[in-house]
Amino acid sequence: MNILSASGFPNVWIAQRLSAMPAVETARMQFGRTYGVGLIILGFVLCGIQFVQYIAPTNSEHVISSLPGIIGAGLLAVGIALFITAHRRDEAGPK
Repeated sequence: MNILSASGFPNVWIAQRLSAMPAVETARMQFGRTYGVGLIILGFVLCGIQFVQYIAPTNSEHVISSLPGIIGAGLLAVGIALFITAHRRDEAGPK
């Protein structure tokens, strides 16, 4: 029985390295908070773009689209909802 893997490293060393890696479940638990913050930032950016388009002087031939403001407000609301409803791993579950 060979204790070395095909690359020449001991199998014990590989097993120790794999067990030292962070668990995938830890990263999954922060999904709501991470994406919530990202959506909030994107919502603020889009609302800012809408504000700049509204304030900036325009020619009579250009039409200002309200789409960035609508999408920004929606992303802001969804981001806040995700952030608030996300559960952390150290929090107690529902009773």
